[in-house]
Amino acid sequence: MEGQARFKAVEWSDVRSAVIAVNPDLGKIIDSINPGKELALYVGTYPYGYEYLKSGKFFIPDKFGRLVALASPECPQKIQGDLEYNLGSNPVSLVLEKAIEIFYLHENHTIPIYGLVRAGSLFSTWKPLSDSDSHGPAFLWNITSGARSIVPLSKAANSMSLSRIEKRFKLQLDKPKNMLQYWNTFKSLANHPEFPEKWESKVLFFGKQWFENLNDKAFLEFHLFLFKNAWGGSNFYRHQYIWELIYSVIQRKLSIKPEPYILENVKHSFAIGVGESPGFSAAINDDAAPISSFSSIYEDTYKIEKYSPIFMVPEMFDFRSPGSIVYYSLSYPTTTQFSTRRTESSKIKDLYLIKSLQDKYISAILENDLNLSGTPMYELMSSAEFSYYHTSKDHFGIHDTNEIFEEDERLKNLTKEREAPSGSPFLRGCMRIKSIISGK
Repeated sequence: MEGQARFKAVEWSDVRSAVIAVNPDLGKIIDSINPGKELALYVGTYPYGYEYLKSGKFFIPDKFGRLVALASPECPQKIQGDLEYNLGSNPVSLVLEKAIEIFYLHENHTIPIYGLVRAGSLFSTWKPLSDSDSHGPAFLWNITSGARSIVPLSKAANSMSLSRIEKRFKLQLDKPKNMLQYWNTFKSLANHPEFPEKWESKVLFFGKQWFENLNDKAFLEFHLFLFKNAWGGSNFYRHQYIWELIYSVIQRKLSIKPEPYILENVKHSFAIGVGESPGFSAAINDDAAPISSFSSIYEDTYKIEKYSPIFMVPEMFDFRSPGSIVYYSLSYPTTTQFSTRRTESSKIKDLYLIKSLQDKYISAILENDLNLSGTPMYELMSSAEFSYYHTSKDHFGIHDTNEIFEEDERLKNLTKEREAPSGSPFLRGCMRIKSIISGK
């Protein structure tokens, strides 16, 4: 079912019930302000895959659904004046329906920043709250409607099978050459007139007027809410330099000098573990994308006969939540540092080296002679289990990928009727992070 992006000015009364449904605390605070037309609000409605932020530049859809840059002369001056306050980039936003993804596009993969930004999440608040010069640049961030980082576990690039999809939908599809390119196929399908499902995300944008008088009495509660939101969201990054020092102290203490690529992956796995960087998990609903329709198409038209269609999407790990599980794949690296791997290396060797270094850090942190107790990082080390998987088990401590489907209830349920895609490139060289907190 073909969708078209839409963008319109609204008043508080138009969106009040939607805001209260997803973020009741914020809705109550805005009710107390009793905003009129002078406080600009806009709602963007986007079909799956629509990119409304590209390389740090904000775009709005015109009446035909085409992208128009906020800075373009084609963009209405009123909208420009209301929304360009955040370095001309993304205004303060609240997701109302489904999910969006903020990411950086790097070579053959994406780097998802906050995982999926789901309904009720408020973001882009840091700069409007800064009284002084902000260190945060517009940079090259991108935002898509729905998941941009979406990876099928089963290979879905067979030319003959893709031709059946092309014939049914009268599409010309490029055969995906890597995990990143599957999204192009999914986007084309989701926006086809004959696609069986209308999938849209909806985002509320706040105009500059909301942030011009934050110290006025009427806005104090709103100001405090924004501050708490931003302060909580920056906790990890405000202390990151201390943890970099701690990692260095541990290296000196243990007399180790790890390879940069291995060290980056270990530190990144810890960031995933404390819930500050996303891992991946299997999608079980349509929040991230029209998963149910994708599954039907790949079963009925593509005719993926051997395996179940499973789609991995970004998800934040919570070690305090019993049963929480995410995966990190060396085939889809999401680190923000880009050291080069050794030319003679392989994924299973890298996985073993990551496991070995990770074990050293975990032991050093739990010894607590650096006075680290009371931190989420310290709590993580005794509340979560790190496991490592590959189709080859040549190294001690590396498990068979088949075990993933025996131990992960979500994946077990998705593969009840078909064979598990245990040979998936995504899983062949991956780490699982699992909460071992008891639910009792």
